Amino acid sequence: MINLLRFKNSQIDAVKEKVSKSENPIQEIFDSEDISISFNDQHIFRKRIYTPIKTLVAFTRQCFSKEKKSCRKSVSEIVAEEASKGIEISSATGAYTKARAKLSAEAMESVMTKLDEVANEIPEKKFVWHEMVVKMLDGSTIQMPDTKSNQLSYPQHANQKEGSGFPIARIVVLMSLATGTVIDYAIAPYKGKLTGEHALFREIQHHICSKTLLLGDAYYPSYFLMSELINRSANGIFKASASRDNEKYIIEKNGKNDHIVCWEKPVNRPDWMTQDEYDKQPCSLKLRLIKEAGVFYITTLIDKKYHKNEIVSLYKERWKIEVNFRSIKTFMGMEVLLCKSSGMIKKEITANLIAYNIIRLLMVKAAVIKGCLPNELSFMNAMNQIESFEVYIMTSENSYYLWIAMFTAISSIKIGNRPGRFEPRVVKRRPKSFPRMSGKRSDYERKAA
Repeated sequence: MINLLRFKNSQIDAVKEKVSKSENPIQEIFDSEDISISFNDQHIFRKRIYTPIKTLVAFTRQCFSKEKKSCRKSVSEIVAEEASKGIEISSATGAYTKARAKLSAEAMESVMTKLDEVANEIPEKKFVWHEMVVKMLDGSTIQMPDTKSNQLSYPQHANQKEGSGFPIARIVVLMSLATGTVIDYAIAPYKGKLTGEHALFREIQHHICSKTLLLGDAYYPSYFLMSELINRSANGIFKASASRDNEKYIIEKNGKNDHIVCWEKPVNRPDWMTQDEYDKQPCSLKLRLIKEAGVFYITTLIDKKYHKNEIVSLYKERWKIEVNFRSIKTFMGMEVLLCKSSGMIKKEITANLIAYNIIRLLMVKAAVIKGCLPNELSFMNAMNQIESFEVYIMTSENSYYLWIAMFTAISSIKIGNRPGRFEPRVVKRRPKSFPRMSGKRSDYERKAA
């Protein structure tokens, strides 16, 4: 299978004759990146229609839009695809849902990570800032169906009465600023010991290495997180916490509103840290405090070669992770999950993020052809174009021209450049005037409509 995502414009004529009929656009991406073989090898399935990779492809296609979420819809597409080959299979969803349950969550996560790596390898000119790869960190919450299994693993909010709320999970995601792809994520119940965003970040912090620059909001810059970044030869830029008297720790001035501060190691050892780990922590940290328009920023970039205006401008790019969360949760419909068992919740999240990374990967390729940055392209437009071209790519005798047309269509619409845009957390549309459910559904008497 020719890697359609890596060809260069100079190779167009050479590959025209080699591109064969595409079985499925998503399948073609997996095949071109050598994912299919390794993913199948990590599973033991009997020889049947729903092979591991075919099940993953179907699961991923479910997540591309809100309208294709049901298992029945996914199975009907597989039935039609097999019928075009002269193979008749059942329209029942049982075999498909059992195959989904057998998928390895770890193997699915490796696919998600591989797609991120591929997306960041495509551009010949790498997107870096002062030779550092910029990554973004943020957390959010996700709801799921109110089932006994989900409630046991991800209990509803403690302030809600039994039966009136939904299970809720906390998720922390690490993303690439250059491509918008998800590098990794961690999930836990919304409340409880070691379920906060700092604890979840520690599960995925192995992705932070030398020459990494991390962007995060005011929740993240703790003493031990900043120490960990320095220990890994990495850097970070964060909005400074308002609960800390930031100017109290100034020991040196770089210029107007640009200072060096010294943080002392906390006296009390955190519960999650061993005594040996605590003892190895430095007694103090030298950090840089920048004030711009009344807002404080804290960073490990204490060298004066990094101008304060550059640092503040880069931090403002962190807003892209908020926009990316909107794309995943609102446009793709991951805000409320569908799986009814806690064992499938993580797989459903991973399938959604695989679908998201595929869209981002195609946007990267379109941006390379167009000569622009991936973040300049509309995610919603890319979703619509992929869905529109999918069926034609599947049935075309020569899909090469359709891939080129799809890349062109994806790159045709750019998002507006509105620096400093303010996004208030308010809702304009009013809810319907029905009373809120404040107990179990069974507690309500059945009344005639």
